[in-house]
Amino acid sequence: MVKRLLFWFLWLFFVGVLHLFGNNIGTFVILISSVIIPVLSGVFLLLASVGSAYQLGFEMQDTGTKNEELTGYLIIESKNMLPVFNTSCLLSCENTYTGEGTWQELAFSSKRKKQIKIPLILQAVYCGCLQISAESITMTDLTGLFRKRIKCEARHMVMVLPDGFEMVVRLAENVNALADNDEYSMTRPGSDINEIYAIREYVPGDPIRSIHWKLTEKMDKVMVREFGLPVAKQVLLLFETTIPPDVKIPAVGWDAIAEVFYSTSLALLHEGVYPIVRQYGELRTAEDAALAIGKLFATTDQNNGASVTGAFDHVIIITPFFIPEISGSHVTVLRYGDAFVEEEYINQLSYLELGL
Repeated sequence: MVKRLLFWFLWLFFVGVLHLFGNNIGTFVILISSVIIPVLSGVFLLLASVGSAYQLGFEMQDTGTKNEELTGYLIIESKNMLPVFNTSCLLSCENTYTGEGTWQELAFSSKRKKQIKIPLILQAVYCGCLQISAESITMTDLTGLFRKRIKCEARHMVMVLPDGFEMVVRLAENVNALADNDEYSMTRPGSDINEIYAIREYVPGDPIRSIHWKLTEKMDKVMVREFGLPVAKQVLLLFETTIPPDVKIPAVGWDAIAEVFYSTSLALLHEGVYPIVRQYGELRTAEDAALAIGKLFATTDQNNGASVTGAFDHVIIITPFFIPEISGSHVTVLRYGDAFVEEEYINQLSYLELGL
């Protein structure tokens, strides 16, 4: 806009000099028109902007895959009393996981009290959480010399999931696994009568078969047994994103890290192992794995270097740099740059052996 104003002033100076030396009706008309038309256009824009308001929204899918077109609409609800023919909206798209960002300016005509739907076509090269934002509307007069910006915003999140790749996991017995955690959960009761999880006082709703009759007679109050919960091998799957400030991971590297995490989750599930993800919980289905990676994408603060303790048969750490302190578990570290790199991870991690 500054360049346009500068050009306008130079044009007025040129036309003024031309009229000064020509001193005829033609140069006079050009001079007057060069002043009046932009001024009237600016006044109209000022009147149109008085009381103007916009409401923004998105009509778009919530999930997508890499290199797939993400289609939808930016919905603009205009509450203007006068039409504005030159209007634009600044749209930004940022992958909060990889740090990539793009922006584009969408031009449209703003009619009075009308809803406008602008088609959107986006594409994500890498997986992650796409934050699509529209933050302001810019109204411009017909000459392009004057502008009025109106603050309004709308946001929409699209989760772009990893593709995943085929990974074979071989489970080997780990002689160092904690014996107490080998067959039954130590944190949750179940229904296996062969194992007693705990004994407590009866509460309404407890099944009759769980009453411990001998202990009830001895303690003169109804006591019940909580039975054990058989569990598969307990595997903790850590998605660690902590890196030093001076270390830079390219977007393709972050993409590889997410692919490895997602594929490892699916491979463990295929072997009947239900991994535990700290920020999500236990994964039991492929849908759980997709939901977990989506939650991890949306979480800006990951493990932050916290140490890991607990009765896990195995801990798998997928990390770009930092390795948390692990105690009491068998550990496999899949570190970016060591265990795999962005271009070769499918071949490098097609086979993985875990000690359980």
